[in-house]
Amino acid sequence: MNNSQLMESTEEKDLGVLVNKSLKVGTQCAAAANKGNRTLGMIKRNFTFRSREVILRLYKSLVRPHLDYAMQTWSPYLEKDKKVLEKVQARATKLIANIQHLPYEERLLEIPAVNQIDSDYRNQITSPVKTHFTIVDPKKTYRLCNRLDVVIDARDGKGRPVLSGDDYFRARISNPRLKASASSDGYVKYIGRGKYQVSFVLRWPGEVFVDVTLVHPAEAVQILRKIRDDFPSRCGYNGKFVRVVGEKTITKFTLCNVFPPDPNKTTCDFSNRRLNSPWFCTLPADMQCADFAWTCTNSKWAESRLLPLVTENVAWLFSSLYVYSMHSWVSFVF
Repeated sequence: MNNSQLMESTEEKDLGVLVNKSLKVGTQCAAAANKGNRTLGMIKRNFTFRSREVILRLYKSLVRPHLDYAMQTWSPYLEKDKKVLEKVQARATKLIANIQHLPYEERLLEIPAVNQIDSDYRNQITSPVKTHFTIVDPKKTYRLCNRLDVVIDARDGKGRPVLSGDDYFRARISNPRLKASASSDGYVKYIGRGKYQVSFVLRWPGEVFVDVTLVHPAEAVQILRKIRDDFPSRCGYNGKFVRVVGEKTITKFTLCNVFPPDPNKTTCDFSNRRLNSPWFCTLPADMQCADFAWTCTNSKWAESRLLPLVTENVAWLFSSLYVYSMHSWVSFVF
């Protein structure tokens, strides 16, 4: 242009946003995270009083603007880019006094203002932090075969009772020194107003420790029920068919299961009616049912059917954060 050679450029900055030739936003995410981390370093060096209110105000006024600047033009869509920005927030929450020793997910529960939309949803479901249990009419001493009743009080992130009654709890008593343990004699029963009751029979002398675990909140249980109802068989299987034509051996693989894998295709019925054991395989082209050889598992089939039901928005419900145990102990049993 005007006898001037134009240099090739693979990346340019426009109004503070880095744009490369592939239009991917990884470079911009890294640059924003770098600015945010530098600001967090400055905060860590200059502020010794790090209460929740102080760190949140500093984070929202000094750090978050770097992460949110012109976000409409470079909003990350790859998981790796989202994690780069998420690490900045995780580092910021670790500056807050009294909770820096907690895992990141639990720190978020303690500071809902960091991510208001996500926290609003989390505050509506059963919180493993706010939920607690009590022993009904506790005594100083118990006798063997006495009954021990426990009431679990399910609470959401704001401490309100969770009234759905669908939370999945497990309860047991144990004594590690004696290597003794027992699950609840009946089951965890919902008794209304966000409370569940469990009953035990005291079966050994000595100390008894009570352990209650929130395995899944009600929202996760609903997802599991949908998987159970929509996919009664959650395992996939491959069937191998072998046919010899002259000196040539033809091998083909197909899908098998306890129900016809594809109702629109020809299916071989290998069910054992004497044992009431159904088994079906889709017949490959140019094969006969008599050519069936063996079956093996197909994990990719199960993943392709189940993973769409557990989206990124709900996958955290099944994280280790929501497999949370609460403990207590009872005086000596005689």
